[in-house]
Amino acid sequence: MRQTSGLLTVNVGRDVELGKTLAGQYTIDGANHNRPVYRRVDPPPTEQQVFLYYWDERDGEDQLGWWFGTMVGGEEVWCHHTGAGSPGTLPPLRGWTVLHNGLVDETMTVMAEAPRPAGGPPPTTRPTQARPAPSGPPGAGTPRP
Repeated sequence: MRQTSGLLTVNVGRDVELGKTLAGQYTIDGANHNRPVYRRVDPPPTEQQVFLYYWDERDGEDQLGWWFGTMVGGEEVWCHHTGAGSPGTLPPLRGWTVLHNGLVDETMTVMAEAPRPAGGPPPTTRPTQARPAPSGPPGAGTPRP
């Protein structure tokens, strides 16, 4: 089972307009059908909320799986995955069907952020580079970008 800090990063590759709606950071915002519900938090929604949630087979096999939509169980949805994902918590990494064209976008990913140790620093996204200390009196030398 993939471990998670409760944060997901969604990347959408082929469909630029869909990417504007779905791509970003998601955090846990409740539960549905014994799985977490995730809500997009970054970038903040400008028009509507975006949720990623699981729906079980109680309403038929065609409803089973993970969904991106404007509300949990709502009619307006963008993507679907019929897989259960990792046991208990995480949606599938790849294989999402884009509903407006019916195609699977293999470039779309749903990735969990790795947990960090309690009290530890947040994960870095890129290595930091040391800068040489300026020489001479304060204010002298090359301006910093």
